[in-house]
Amino acid sequence: EMSDKQTNIYYKKLFDYGFSSSVYFDTEGTLKEKEAKRTVVNQMSDTEKFNTFLADNAIFFWQDPVGDWRVFHKARYQPMAECGKPVIYLYPEETTEVNVQVVPNGGFTVTDPIYPKGGWDVVAHTDGTLEYPLDGKTYPYLFWEGHASGFGFPEEGFVFAKEDVPTEMRALLYKTGLNKQETEDFMEFWEEKMIVKPYVFVTFTTQKAFDQAAPLSIMPRPDTTIRVFMNFELLDEWKEVTPLSIRTPKRSGYTAVEWGGVLR
Repeated sequence: EMSDKQTNIYYKKLFDYGFSSSVYFDTEGTLKEKEAKRTVVNQMSDTEKFNTFLADNAIFFWQDPVGDWRVFHKARYQPMAECGKPVIYLYPEETTEVNVQVVPNGGFTVTDPIYPKGGWDVVAHTDGTLEYPLDGKTYPYLFWEGHASGFGFPEEGFVFAKEDVPTEMRALLYKTGLNKQETEDFMEFWEEKMIVKPYVFVTFTTQKAFDQAAPLSIMPRPDTTIRVFMNFELLDEWKEVTPLSIRTPKRSGYTAVEWGGVLR
């Protein structure tokens, strides 16, 4: 290990990058015990947290037989994904009072409207308009950003040239189950972020993985729930990938839709 761990920038960066994630990767004990541990850690000062990190021997260096130095990090300090603009749409078959709760396992950074204890209580209309009694405003969707881990993105996906992103992504989003308005909302937020380099690799997590990373509860329960969460990688060159199999869901009855992605 480094002899100057307390002041070494390498240790500081890994602490800033991954300590908050490590609190959620503790798999020992019951759920109640793990929550109690997280509460204790979250109440620590920054100095106490950093000392806890150093005491865990999070990093070590090893010189291999040919003289090259290698660095190892404990897996618990891998960072959480920053979830970019997940938004939730509701389409009941009649005007309905609905409670919506979403719990990203790394917590929120921002919500709109404000997310109170117990979740959002809204009046949802058949056209998707949402009335929020707490502020007297109407919204097209419920918006949140935060951190979460456990998405388990596949290696399969799609590679698009920069100039093809507008058309290819729209076709792909329709296939995931988004309608025209949801697709346009998605592209308005993500398109510019995806055309920074000549190519982009795109993939999606499963709805099951999305449910585990950011559990969603809607009451009354929809007949159809569609959750779409994207990951992408900007590329300088084309690369060959196995296409991701996508089964288009059927929108039937009272429907809830959510889309989001990893914010880079």
